[in-house]
Amino acid sequence: MVADPTVLYRLRDGVYAPDLLIVAVAELDLFTWLAPRGATEAVTIAGELGLAGRPADVMLTYLTALGLLERVGDQVTPTALGLDHLAAGSPYDLRPYFASVRERPGCAELLAVLRSGQPAAWASADAGEDWAERLGDPQFAGRITAAMDARGNFLGPALADALHDLPVQRVLDIGGSSGVYACAIAARMPVTGAVFERPPVDAAARTLLAQRGDAGRIGVISGDMFTDPLPAGFDLHLFSHVLHDWSEDTEVEGPAFGPLRWLGFQG
Repeated sequence: MVADPTVLYRLRDGVYAPDLLIVAVAELDLFTWLAPRGATEAVTIAGELGLAGRPADVMLTYLTALGLLERVGDQVTPTALGLDHLAAGSPYDLRPYFASVRERPGCAELLAVLRSGQPAAWASADAGEDWAERLGDPQFAGRITAAMDARGNFLGPALADALHDLPVQRVLDIGGSSGVYACAIAARMPVTGAVFERPPVDAAARTLLAQRGDAGRIGVISGDMFTDPLPAGFDLHLFSHVLHDWSEDTEVEGPAFGPLRWLGFQG
């Protein structure tokens, strides 16, 4: 029985959280802005503060989880905790305390994401560099692919268990990085498949598939899901940890019927 690593996933994925709070307080001064307005629609907050809708929603959700906001549908209201300590005019104002760490590199990166809505690299040292362009660096692509592989080693079998009774034979793992999820499905079900990845991630995927001994069941097809038609011959299209990097109006080319929209799903 393998120990559940969920707590480790949460620790790793939570490294951005403090910087996001710092940005909301020290860069956007969100609670001072909200104080005279009270309950406000999320779309209004994003528009007035010059934020992209999707990352703004993530920020507001996080601040709600911290107890700094209350949220009902798309309407958010600052709580006493937020107003007493994070808004101008309070004798217990902590904004200068947060502002003292506003120069952390991760804060600049998150502010850029909030403004642009574009995905960013995982390390603050990469701030300002285009994620898609960095994937053109084989060393960077290999490192990111190995990271996806490490995360999926435990999560993949759970996904395969959830899908095991689907009547499918061929799975296409779109933007599948190392193909770890397709491999998990093939280990649980009588299927074969392929990873659809752009260069040079496709090369890193081939290496990891060979190292795992799965190259005979899961192949790699080189291509870009935004510019190339999806390969035909597959009856299951898997988007795993992919859709969260792009907004809902981003399109991917379907195999025979034109562009498919993300339809609001998050990966």
